[in-house]
Amino acid sequence: CAVGGRPADLGLATTGVAGPDPQGGHPPGLVYIGVASSRGTRAVELRVKGDRAAVRRSAVARAVGEALAELDALDSASVAH
Repeated sequence: CAVGGRPADLGLATTGVAGPDPQGGHPPGLVYIGVASSRGTRAVELRVKGDRAAVRRSAVARAVGEALAELDALDSASVAH
């Protein structure tokens, strides 16, 4: 994906069940975060307790944390070269 002709450095995606009811056979609180960069792709599974708002807050906080960690890793890799 590119923005203004420049390829993206980082891609993030979230999916899951915030609740209050199960969805597609998956329990409330099951969340996946996808991270993609030049280092590759990975998925993080979360199992969050709490109501719908708590699940959403936790998912967003973890996604931001994963983004920061990936950007730090990219920065470290570029310094090493």
